[in-house]
Amino acid sequence: MDEELREKLDNGFGYEVDKIIEIVSSGSLVLDFGRVAFFTHMRVMHEFFYKKDARDFHIKDFLPEWDKKVTPEVNKWYENMCVYCSHLGKDRWGGEPCFSITKEFYEHYRNLIIEFLDGLESDIPPKLEKIREEIKKLDWTAEENMRIGILMAGRLTIQLIFPE
Repeated sequence: MDEELREKLDNGFGYEVDKIIEIVSSGSLVLDFGRVAFFTHMRVMHEFFYKKDARDFHIKDFLPEWDKKVTPEVNKWYENMCVYCSHLGKDRWGGEPCFSITKEFYEHYRNLIIEFLDGLESDIPPKLEKIREEIKKLDWTAEENMRIGILMAGRLTIQLIFPE
C-alpha cells in the first residue's frame, strides 16, 4: 500500500473507529445524542465493509480478497441505523424507532473492524495499530463490567445490568 493511501486509511478509518471507541467507553450510549453519534459512525463502518460506492473507500481497496457477504439480519441493522439517524424521516415521527443495541450487533461490527485491521498485517499505520489494540479490549462488557441494554417500547427505557 502506498504512503498516501496508508495516511488516508489512518486518518479516515482511524477517526471513525476512534469515535466508536470513545462513545462506547464513555457511557454515552445512554443518551440520545450518544446513540445517534454511535449509529452514524457504525453506518460508516457498514458502508465500508458492505457497500461498494465509487465515491468512497471500500474494504476491497485495501484487502482485495475480502469476501464477507451482508446477511439479511445485518441489512436490517443498517436500515434501522439509517431510520434512527434520520430525525425527519417518516418512520421516526411516531416516536423513537424500535432498535436495540444488542451484543450481536456490537460484536459483529467490532469483529469486522478487528479482522480488517489484522488483515492489514505489516501495512497497518501506527495510529490504527493503537486503535486495534483498544477495540480488542472493548468487548460488550468492557465498560467496567457494565452492560447497557436499550429497550424501546413507546418511549425509551434504559436498563443497566450490573454483574453480580
